[in-house]
Amino acid sequence: MRRCPSWFCFPAAAMLASFVVDVTLAAPAVPTGKFDGAWLTTVSCPSLGTVRGFTYQFSGAVKAGAYHGEKGAAGECGWYKLDGRIDPDGNGAMLANGIIGASAFAAGHSPAGNAYAYHVLANFTAAAGSGKRIEGRVCNLTFVKQ
Repeated sequence: MRRCPSWFCFPAAAMLASFVVDVTLAAPAVPTGKFDGAWLTTVSCPSLGTVRGFTYQFSGAVKAGAYHGEKGAAGECGWYKLDGRIDPDGNGAMLANGIIGASAFAAGHSPAGNAYAYHVLANFTAAAGSGKRIEGRVCNLTFVKQ
C-alpha cells in the first residue's frame, strides 16, 4: 500500500478543510422581501348587462417582490396568468393575460379562444392584498398570504 509523505497529505487536507469552511461562511444570503411567500388569489368580475359574472381562485407566489400566479394550462381556453411587481411600500402593478374560456363570460361576448390582457393596480400588507382591473369591465382581486 502506497502512503504519501506526511508533509503532502496533512497540510493539503487541512488547507482543503479551511477552504470549505471559508466558502461556507462567505456564501451570500438570499434576499427575501416582506411579501415573499405563497398567496391565494381570487379574481371576481360581476355580471354586466348580458355578460355573466365569475369568480375563480388560484395559487400565486411572491419572490423578491415579483408576483406570479397562473390558472389552467398555457395556451388553452380558460388559462389566466398574472405577473407583476410589489414595491416595498406594498403598491403593486400587474399585467393579466388570458384566453377566453366561454363567450358568455367575456366582455363584448368575444369568442372562446381569443386572447385578452389588462392591467391591475394592487396594494399589499403583510397578510393580505387587494387590486382592481383598470381597463375594460370591473374586476376585483384579493390576495391572502398562506
